[in-house]
Amino acid sequence: MFRLRNLINPGVIVALSSLLSFLGWLILSEKMYYTLKKPFSLFSFGVFLAFIWYCFAIFISFLGFKTGNCLKIKSSFVDKNVSIDSDLVYKTIVVLAAIGSLYSLGYIISKVGGFGEVVELILNNNANFLKKNLYKDYSIGIRSLRYVSIHAVTLMIIRRLIFKKKRIILDVFALVTLLITATISSRLSIVMMSIQTILILVIYNKIRIKFRNMVLGGILFYLVISVFNYTRNYNFYSEKVGLNFFEAGAADMIVYLGTPFQGAVSVGENHETIKEQPMNWPLYSGIPSSLTTNSSFLYYYRDYGWWCFMVAGFLLFVYAFFAGVFAKFRYNILFLIYTSIMYIFAEFWRIDMFFEGVMITLLLTPILASFIVISMKLLRHVNTGKN
Repeated sequence: MFRLRNLINPGVIVALSSLLSFLGWLILSEKMYYTLKKPFSLFSFGVFLAFIWYCFAIFISFLGFKTGNCLKIKSSFVDKNVSIDSDLVYKTIVVLAAIGSLYSLGYIISKVGGFGEVVELILNNNANFLKKNLYKDYSIGIRSLRYVSIHAVTLMIIRRLIFKKKRIILDVFALVTLLITATISSRLSIVMMSIQTILILVIYNKIRIKFRNMVLGGILFYLVISVFNYTRNYNFYSEKVGLNFFEAGAADMIVYLGTPFQGAVSVGENHETIKEQPMNWPLYSGIPSSLTTNSSFLYYYRDYGWWCFMVAGFLLFVYAFFAGVFAKFRYNILFLIYTSIMYIFAEFWRIDMFFEGVMITLLLTPILASFIVISMKLLRHVNTGKN
């Protein structure tokens, strides 16, 4: 019997996300996206090999997590100084998020010619143009801190629901930083925040399965993602595919879920073509060139051939191992390292995120925040001693 507590293991996350991708592929239709083709049969060798790949990933993830989780680690010092419900920790995370999101917004404003132009692009469903400007001359730095808004809103929600703590100004500011990030950069920041928050609520036993709540939550999630999809891609869906707001939102989600499984299937069906023309995925997978997150299996095979099982297996084991280690830090801010790693596994069905900038930012930020908070407390202690 499946229990929500099973979600703490990355192997379960890989299994559920892969299953959703498979179901999305079953529903996927060529009418949902311009130039999309669906050439493979459900009973093809490619589908069988894709299931082998995902089963392998699930097994390695289970093994790595169990190994890391078996270690005996004392976290009393960290729990005391940077507890997950600490006001000082929360302020630090929100400040970092504000620096990153506001700096990124300011950078975009300088590129497009003013705040009015930013609003106009959003209202005209051209928010993707903002993202393109954000990534001009891009390097990891202050702009990367916009992703800390994911941690900020997660902390805001769990502080309210678990620890019954409210800081109106900080809470609103945290939400604004995530709204900015989702609008100018990535809708997935909302997905990341949602998965991370749900995982923490499950671990703290604050979620109960009720059919009504599941339906309402699903509708709310669909509407939020559809709104952000509207600001970015609605012109495409209305002109190229002929879909309205609600159809476009549903089609975007199904394409997002289903095409990566099709990419995985293409490895078994057209592995020779992949070797000969690795970047021509419209040819060997039927996926349009504008869609670029088309299965971690496809990416690893394209780069390593059949050694992809060894390379991916090593990375899956290492990250699952550290997930097992940091899962023990549930009472302090370093627990967000665990939840961030879990998102890597939640996305493994479609993309390799082990070394993506967003994940590096999310993994390092709790450590940075811990260092800042402990340093502030140490300085305060020293100054108190002098007085």
